[in-house]
Amino acid sequence: MFKVVSIYTAKGGLHDMITAQFQEVMSDVQVCELTDAALLGRVMEDKGVEKPTMRRMLHLFQAAAQSGADLVLSSCSTVGDAAELAQKVYDFPLIRIDEAMVTKAVREYSRIAVLASVETTLGPTERFLNSMAEKEGKKITVQKYLAQGAIEAAFSGDGEKHNELVLAKAMEIQNMDVILLAQASLMTMEKSVAEHTGLPTLSSPRLCAELIAEKRAEGLL
Repeated sequence: MFKVVSIYTAKGGLHDMITAQFQEVMSDVQVCELTDAALLGRVMEDKGVEKPTMRRMLHLFQAAAQSGADLVLSSCSTVGDAAELAQKVYDFPLIRIDEAMVTKAVREYSRIAVLASVETTLGPTERFLNSMAEKEGKKITVQKYLAQGAIEAAFSGDGEKHNELVLAKAMEIQNMDVILLAQASLMTMEKSVAEHTGLPTLSSPRLCAELIAEKRAEGLL
């Protein structure tokens, strides 16, 4: 059994959604959960990943690896900078959930819209896109779109309102080639956003699962 330990920064149903996607792609995968439920709120309050949060994330990644993980998954794009640092300082396999999505967007499109309901996810995603574009030798344009009030609606238990606000913001996107749903939790909006905007729309969990399966097949994991 291939053991993935997925790191979460808030409570919710994301673990079940990610697990379902991974098990559809790989029959021999076990996805375990490691959550620090206060982290996302801390990052939103700080308007970014400050040093205390960075240290907490690094401890989480290390704990996941020490638990016997074959792969550590950073499932929160908001803390993508912490995952990038961890990839540099640790030797164990660690992947950002949005790596495959970002790679696909950069390789196949030039004008990329990044859509989020959490403001602090936008910056790390934009930096990841630009870093990937530099590696690929590709010139891209990135535009960021925030669904104001959506995450507050979700935190209050009004998921329907959250989705309405995300979709309304998506409908404002013009002159872009693709829409990236910056948070893994927005995967449930992928079909709806694509249908209403007429634009290719990417979410991260399925693409991440496919990337991991590909790396395993190549003997890289």
